[in-house]
Amino acid sequence: MSDKDKDTVLTINILCTDGSTMPVHIMVRGEELATLTEFQGEISSEIDGGTQWGLYHVTKGPYLLYWRTWTKHHAFENADYAISGNLPEAGVRYLGVSTSSLSPEVPETLINIAKGENNGHHNNPSGAVV
Repeated sequence: MSDKDKDTVLTINILCTDGSTMPVHIMVRGEELATLTEFQGEISSEIDGGTQWGLYHVTKGPYLLYWRTWTKHHAFENADYAISGNLPEAGVRYLGVSTSSLSPEVPETLINIAKGENNGHHNNPSGAVV
């Protein structure tokens, strides 16, 4: 384990046999490359909804892309992850491992942060909070 590697607990949904989902916790060991929260809605407030993103380089392995979406009406709508041998691409939707749901389009800002091209915290015009 390198100095940058750490254990991170993520909450995902698993698909039950009756078609419902149930939240469970998984542990990821690796380097956190980027995190990002995008807010959506008319007033771009956390209350309207959004997507929380995480991008990790798993120890001695692939990349793990995590997303958690929510809306004003559902406190916890969907959470899943995808595994990729390469750094995920901006604008692409990935198939979730636990629920087989598609992710929202990966934001370019998340990938730029992972590449080290976005330093510091800021709010961008799309409502993303870094």
